[in-house]
Amino acid sequence: FSGDGLIDMWLHYGQMYRFEPEIQQLRMEIYGRYLVAVAVVVILTRWLTRKADPLFGWSLLLPALGARIIFGTIYGYFFLQQYGGDDTWMINTDSQVELQKLTSRPGQFFEDIDIFRLVSENGWSDGLRIFREKLEWALLIKPLAIANLWSQGNYYINVVFFSGISFWGAFWLYRLVKSIRPDFSKWTYLVLFLYPPTQFWLSGIRGDALLFFFFSLTLWQFYQWLGTRRVKYA
Repeated sequence: FSGDGLIDMWLHYGQMYRFEPEIQQLRMEIYGRYLVAVAVVVILTRWLTRKADPLFGWSLLLPALGARIIFGTIYGYFFLQQYGGDDTWMINTDSQVELQKLTSRPGQFFEDIDIFRLVSENGWSDGLRIFREKLEWALLIKPLAIANLWSQGNYYINVVFFSGISFWGAFWLYRLVKSIRPDFSKWTYLVLFLYPPTQFWLSGIRGDALLFFFFSLTLWQFYQWLGTRRVKYA
């Protein structure tokens, strides 16, 4: 570098890393929102798991939920750096559009998954097909739109809220295997909650996590129905 080039480079990075009060205030606000989101998700998840499985205490919950949040964050960062965001960041961006609907035109927030309107306008066959296609996307972006009321569209805060949903896929499957083979409960816990490949691919803001969520829920409910034959499980 020439002398002038070094000076320009120093000035450039000096501008980037200046600690303006406005930037610091914004960062502190984001950190505060992130910590509140973590606290809410952890406390709510603990309350729900305690009702579902009293033996699933803090010593099991904190590593399981913590790993999911951490790997979800790594997933988003990796795809942002390597692929410019990919679908996971696009989903987050679309959720901000849905937030605008929710706050300014709440009727339209649900209109695109109104099965009765879609069937009446397109017939049963095409209407149900369109509904299925829209529902697949809506199940991802509409819960995130609600989360945006707090996160203000921050991807990493939304990962925390999304982890509070995707966690249950592993939890239900864990309960199922533990009920059938309690002697495998420790290995099941490690594979479902702490095994890195499982966590990485099922923690990101993608449809995979929701597919696993409903897959595990279906298995758990069916297992309950087989044992009790109660209508609510069917």
